[in-house]
Amino acid sequence: MSENSSFMDDGKRLKIDTKAQTQMNKCGEASFAGGDEDRISQLSDGILVDIISLLPLKEAGRTSILSPRWKNLWKRTPSLDFESQNAYRPNLKKLLNWVDSVIKSHKSPALKDFRICFPLDRSSDDSITRWLEFAFSKQVEMLELNFESYPFCYYWYEYYRFPKELFAPMC
Repeated sequence: MSENSSFMDDGKRLKIDTKAQTQMNKCGEASFAGGDEDRISQLSDGILVDIISLLPLKEAGRTSILSPRWKNLWKRTPSLDFESQNAYRPNLKKLLNWVDSVIKSHKSPALKDFRICFPLDRSSDDSITRWLEFAFSKQVEMLELNFESYPFCYYWYEYYRFPKELFAPMC
């Protein structure tokens, strides 16, 4: 790696000095010879959002505790990917509340990807409609909804009827 690295962010060049050496302090902890400065804080919010968007959604949300500056960065990620970690016996109420709370908090003006993959039953129609309205309002580029049941799962979803309002002609 070169001593100085440059990154482009919104047409501006960001220069990061990478020549600082890591050394051990008296307590045996690593510290930078160039100071204890937090280098990631030198990055713009746009670059940090790009980095956070590479994380799974729950991990991205957990970054909000790192500092006051990071508190809302995850809310601007351009991709939302909801997938149950417990696909065979999901807690539907918990999953529905999770998706609802994330979309209420989301601040990005547009969405590249919106993905929901977990089994749902017929009682979830209102939630699905709400999620679709959200995705369309953010001009989603790629939408994936997979509500099918997994093998040996006691839930199954026969059909979801798209509300006619979602297909209103665009002016």
